[in-house]
Amino acid sequence: MRALYQPVFSFEVLHSYFSNGRCNYLEFIPTNETKGLMANGGLIYAAFDDQLNIVLDKHRIDALLLILKDNDGALMLDFKVFTNSNLGSCSQLPLHSLETQLHFSYQYPSSNFSKNNNSIIIHQGKWVSEADYVNHSTIACSGLLASKKDVMNNFSFSLSLMLTEKMINDMSNGGTFECESLAICFQAPVNIWKYYVMSPQIYSELFIVDVNNNITFESKGSQLMSNGDMAMTFMSKTPLNVVQRSNYHFQLRSKNENITTTLVKRLPVAAVSNILKSIVNGNATAISEIYVNY
Repeated sequence: MRALYQPVFSFEVLHSYFSNGRCNYLEFIPTNETKGLMANGGLIYAAFDDQLNIVLDKHRIDALLLILKDNDGALMLDFKVFTNSNLGSCSQLPLHSLETQLHFSYQYPSSNFSKNNNSIIIHQGKWVSEADYVNHSTIACSGLLASKKDVMNNFSFSLSLMLTEKMINDMSNGGTFECESLAICFQAPVNIWKYYVMSPQIYSELFIVDVNNNITFESKGSQLMSNGDMAMTFMSKTPLNVVQRSNYHFQLRSKNENITTTLVKRLPVAAVSNILKSIVNGNATAISEIYVNY
């Protein structure tokens, strides 16, 4: 008998850091309980680089409905999600307790979430935030608790998708249900940028300009580096996005006797590997450091 598959859930991770707008190289690992449920209920999952898809063998709907009836009409499909790198390093995320982890859940039908194009965003704000962290005690019995080994293997977050009897009935009785397209949205880091310009030459006036005239940098004077060299420093007046492929176009220029010279036509941009905390105007602030040898 030819199998007929009905899409049930699709889930993707959007991310403003990456040039394609999506977080790539994700690995979705179902809990043991979820593996058993899916096998017995005719559910199949397929995970791609940035997306999870769950489908149902329509010939096995009756078996799935029996399982749901035995569990008060609802069951959770639980997954741990890993990346091939540290998702936190390229995301604007708050510091959090070691007793908490990122966790997202969804129950059909829901009108509590906003949409991004055709996807339901399953967190409250525009971006993943502090509100999306849960205490370990709330998920300890679900098999979703991230172990130390998980953290070392780049655990990113856990995901729970509620499968309900109503959903399956809407699917099988000619209802309007098609597929629940879900997503979460991570924000790229937004930091003050600080340039260190190290040059063997002395210029009467150095400054950084934005070719597009949107961003302003101010000189912070000279700073002694750990190797004994001096560097001229410049900081953006406002926080800037740190992204995979930046469109910012900054130049290093000098001015001497009213003659302006462009020294560096395109300055390097900030990278997620060089972000640290520093005190700015008495406040702890994330700083992206960029070093320029001229």
